[in-house]
Amino acid sequence: MMRRFAHNRVAPSLSGGRDGFALIEIVVAFAILALGIGTILVGITVAMRSDTQARNSRVMNRIAQSRLEAAGIVSKLAVGQRQGQVGQFIWRETVTRATIEGEQRKGNVAKEADSAVIPVWVEVMVSSPDGREERLSALKLAPRIAP
Repeated sequence: MMRRFAHNRVAPSLSGGRDGFALIEIVVAFAILALGIGTILVGITVAMRSDTQARNSRVMNRIAQSRLEAAGIVSKLAVGQRQGQVGQFIWRETVTRATIEGEQRKGNVAKEADSAVIPVWVEVMVSSPDGREERLSALKLAPRIAP
């Protein structure tokens, strides 16, 4: 029987003193795993935020295109500003008289009464709740309204 106990005492010394290293290895592995998962979660969050901004930008651009195309068709082109809201987005349409500077300097400007149309500059700005803006503009011809 003594032999058996002697044999059991020798066995722990054969492990080379690595009894405490298993716990340290597990803690280090969990720390590395936590860093990896944290990095992945940050990447997913950034990707989701970027996707939301891209989607909002596309929607704002579509609203601006729609308002710009509808200007002069749905309502008369009158110098001034109009605004409205589509969902969470606010649009503002600004119509101003367009002038051709080179023609004015040369003195080749036609009299207003001679023209059946007036060139106007239409600018549409759409803003989102987070403060971002999309702007589109175009030169359009508005019919002259007889006095």
